[in-house]
Amino acid sequence: MGATGEHDFAGLGAQARRLVWIVVAVNAGTALLLLAAGRLAGSQAMQADALDFLALGASYGVSLWAMGQPRERRLGAGLVKAAALFVFGIWIAMTTLYQFFTRSVPEAEIMALVGLVALGANGLTLYLLEAQRAGDKRLGAIWLAARNDMIGTGAVIVAAGLVALLNASTPDLVVAGVMVVLFLTGAYQALRQSYAEWQAGMAL
Repeated sequence: MGATGEHDFAGLGAQARRLVWIVVAVNAGTALLLLAAGRLAGSQAMQADALDFLALGASYGVSLWAMGQPRERRLGAGLVKAAALFVFGIWIAMTTLYQFFTRSVPEAEIMALVGLVALGANGLTLYLLEAQRAGDKRLGAIWLAARNDMIGTGAVIVAAGLVALLNASTPDLVVAGVMVVLFLTGAYQALRQSYAEWQAGMAL
């Protein structure tokens, strides 16, 4: 769901770069909120949703930071980022699997409230990029990634309603499982690509 690959921001104007940094900060902050609230609420879906926000913030943040850096440093940073996201995704997958056996019911109220805040963060990203996305395909790609991430955030809110209705953890775990599988698929592909690029770069 989230953006996990590398991005070329060469030639991006100063105003657009500032805009992307704001988007990075919004997504990183939302990821931390979802992780903390997910732990508090006992919700795996919230923590899985945090992966998408974290991926978007990390991918674009590292790409912006890498501008002007030596090639070896850029490739190394991309590889470390991809590996870290993949390992973090594995951790969320393992904790989700563990919750399938414990079956503790998460706090639906916290899920819904923080889910709405996260949905607002998605909306803010779309709003910030709306005016300029048509003029730069890179900004358009960020806009599209944020729009796609809204699907996961919406699923968390739906899961919260079902958890409250059924008084069961199953909706939370199903949503988390689907999101983690989708995330790990993209993260693994990004990791393979980053490793191949790093190997090729070191051979030069």
